[in-house]
Amino acid sequence: MAQREDCFALYTPYGKESHYSHYLSLFGRDILAGETVSATARLVILSDPTEEEIVEAVEDFLATTAS
Repeated sequence: MAQREDCFALYTPYGKESHYSHYLSLFGRDILAGETVSATARLVILSDPTEEEIVEAVEDFLATTAS
């Protein structure tokens, strides 16, 4: 997961691709030479999570990374 202002898209496999990769597209703009940018992302791995556990993980991320 990432902050909304940091990540403009999430890419996942298409069709019958056999991998389960997820890609965060960060920034959504060109970064100029010498420019410093940063983003915050978190990977949470839950085994068979409930909807409540998923919402809790997102809420924790948002609360601990608020600008």
